[in-house]
Amino acid sequence: MIKFLSALLSATLLLSPLNERIQSESYSLNETPASSEILTGRVLIGEDAQNYAKEMGIVDAENVLEIYISNNATTIEESNVQPYFFKRDYYIKEDTIETTYETGKLIRRSEYQGPATATMSVTETFSATFSFDFEVGIDELNTKLGYSTTSTFSVTDSYTVSVPDGKTYALECYVNNEKKTFEIWDKDLIFDNKVGVYYSIRPVGYVFIKKVV
Repeated sequence: MIKFLSALLSATLLLSPLNERIQSESYSLNETPASSEILTGRVLIGEDAQNYAKEMGIVDAENVLEIYISNNATTIEESNVQPYFFKRDYYIKEDTIETTYETGKLIRRSEYQGPATATMSVTETFSATFSFDFEVGIDELNTKLGYSTTSTFSVTDSYTVSVPDGKTYALECYVNNEKKTFEIWDKDLIFDNKVGVYYSIRPVGYVFIKKVV
């Protein structure tokens, strides 16, 4: 999962939440999530939202009313320092790169009782994660993936809901992750060798979910 470098959480509320708590557990994801199509920057409502929530492994998916999927992550740090030691010439085979999107860790959950209007604002800083632990050149990763092992990302977004009289809504904010799966090869003088299939994950935004409680 995504590793936190630092965390700054804030909730800007027009009405104090009935119940607010930060949860650290993660939810299981399908091996081939529906988010393999690019859904960032979209709003899903009704049955579409519930189906997306089910495929993402979100609990109480049948209570979901609306989902907002953002894609506003920005790179805030990138080091070009290369470690000085002998390393093999690994590279990512470009025609093997596959990109999917999946809902990651739950960042915040709050409940609001109507009648009310409430805004949840969340700011987090993340680093990219990789499934391999050997050294692949920073330039190679940046060229093929768009980021490297030294990349960090800031994600800031907000979501506003109107809660009718007599209703209680829960707002949940998850990380919206981009996952790239690819083959790594070892360059040789005669024949290149396939090292294995690996993946990398970076945050691209948030998934805000509105539920009936």
